[in-house]
Amino acid sequence: MKAHYKISMLALAFVLPFVLGWIAPNDWWATHHLAFLPSPHNFLLFGIALGLILLGFIIKPKLNYPSRFSLNHWVVSLAISALFCLFCYSFPIASDSYGNARTFTPYLNQMVESLPEGFWGDLLNFKVEPGNGRWGVFHLFTLAAYAFNCSYEKVFLWVDAICGSLFVLVWLRLVVAHISIPIWQLALSLAGIASPFFLIFFGHIETYAPLYLILLGYFVFLVRAIETKKQIFMLPMAILLLLGMRFHALSYLIAPSFFLTLLTLGWQHNKTIKKLLTFKGLVLWLYIPACLVGLVLYFFILKDYNDPRFLDGDVPDIERLFLPIIAPEAPLDNYNLQSWNHIFDFLNAILHWSPGLLFIFVSALTLYRKKLSMSPTLSILLVTLILLISFLFMFNPLMSMPMDWDLFVFPTPLFMVLTLVIVKQIQHETLPTSLLTSISSLGILAIPLFAVNAKTLSLSYRQESVGVHVYKTYYAHSASLMLNALNMIPADVDLYLKRKEKLLQKLKPMAQVGVDRKYAELLTDDAIVKWKVLNQLDEAKTDFQKALYYSPDYYDNWYYLAQLNLEMGNSKTAHQNALQLLNTFGLKENPDVLRLLIKCALENDSFIEAEKYCENYLLISNSSDINLVKKILERLQANENVEELKVQLLP
Repeated sequence: MKAHYKISMLALAFVLPFVLGWIAPNDWWATHHLAFLPSPHNFLLFGIALGLILLGFIIKPKLNYPSRFSLNHWVVSLAISALFCLFCYSFPIASDSYGNARTFTPYLNQMVESLPEGFWGDLLNFKVEPGNGRWGVFHLFTLAAYAFNCSYEKVFLWVDAICGSLFVLVWLRLVVAHISIPIWQLALSLAGIASPFFLIFFGHIETYAPLYLILLGYFVFLVRAIETKKQIFMLPMAILLLLGMRFHALSYLIAPSFFLTLLTLGWQHNKTIKKLLTFKGLVLWLYIPACLVGLVLYFFILKDYNDPRFLDGDVPDIERLFLPIIAPEAPLDNYNLQSWNHIFDFLNAILHWSPGLLFIFVSALTLYRKKLSMSPTLSILLVTLILLISFLFMFNPLMSMPMDWDLFVFPTPLFMVLTLVIVKQIQHETLPTSLLTSISSLGILAIPLFAVNAKTLSLSYRQESVGVHVYKTYYAHSASLMLNALNMIPADVDLYLKRKEKLLQKLKPMAQVGVDRKYAELLTDDAIVKWKVLNQLDEAKTDFQKALYYSPDYYDNWYYLAQLNLEMGNSKTAHQNALQLLNTFGLKENPDVLRLLIKCALENDSFIEAEKYCENYLLISNSSDINLVKKILERLQANENVEELKVQLLP
């Protein structure tokens, strides 16, 4: 088969996930954005994308491109970079709940009038522990908010836009510096800028924007150092590596590349070092030992191979660092290290890197494999990438991989530079025109991702679909994802309940009686809306009872059911509900239950029990209700008009 036909056929294979995402959006979460664009926009974009690929079958295999066409001029790069900065700032994620956005969102409207105590020590803290890196970047944002007297929201928006702009500028200049053939310059530039991972720079309330710029800079200097054989480039590499390690623990996995580069420069004529710096040598003496260390950590230190795979307030992130091999109990048993659900999610995450560059990478290996030489640069970059991929494959996505995509695109800057190094070797080979039309097609298919995330309604339906996928696979956090999706749109109770009912019906065949907390959460939320908003008390009670059927030990459901029974005049039933809570969850951590029991006891004229509950409440609570409870207790102890206490119930 001719080369340009091979390229076009490969492009159709790359488009297939986007078609499947359109048809089955609840499964193909990385490529399903066409499904959430209104018609005819989705048909128009897909038609253009498909037309570009089909064009590759019929146009001449080679075209004579104008020799004057080039991205060499700084003005062109600066203009594209500035335009990207404007887009990033103008079209941020409409309602950000990805990754750690939920952690940082409460800070958005805050101003920083003074730096907190111990600020500089916290900023320079290099502890290797989950969360330390992101808080390190957040400390920088705090410094910026203080220096410019602005809110955190402005800092996030500007940092994202500026880092995104600089990332584009560095990428364009890198392409120009290493690629002399204009059409390859255009192909790499387009494939790079049309990457889904760039969503990080569109107002994402996260700390990855500066980190990924640092990573790109590091690998740019790595290539520069090896190719020029100048040790002066090791200095910026060292600085960027230290920054990377401070701002994300995964950066420690790229540290070996620094020392390998140093070996390349200092002992480039040593036969042993030359043998080490081959791909085979690096796999044997770097990758395999690293894997052995990882396996010891996995099986004997953290013992994550048999984890229950849940997090609560008493379990630190480090205790659930990797996915288990042995399946936990249902309903968490569908997502393990060797499960298809995890493998499929990981492949989806890789599609979030850059379909265009992945296409170039595969095309180069398909057409020009025999032309490629495994240079020290290529060997170091490739083994570092494999090391990162191996670690991330074992890593436990704490919110689910569709919501933690911003972590799993960590290798993208490295992959971009690796692809460029490969193209540099083959740029003078015959280039089928279909390669450019195919890359343009994949660029068109990247538009829906940014468009959906920029519009609240589209994003709401997209996240609802993600929630369904997570429920079927990773399970944890799925209910909160779906509820957050429903709450994105303006208050419309009828639409809210209609969407919720469709969700409940869709998930019901998969719901597991007695252990399904997430399905119970959806039912409990349904009951609260019917009770608090629509005043449909009987319907609400039915939903609370359904939730108990799926999760008998769900605290919130018992608590609200007791409150509803109390409001409906069923004080004895409410008392039983509250006692069930107390027996299940204990006394010390449940002052709210004691407060509820006080209400129930007073309603039932059980004054001795009410007195006991008041005493226990005062022992464990420090809320604003203490003074009122003290007064109630004094009245009970003095037996002073205790019947009137019913009208003085706690709020």
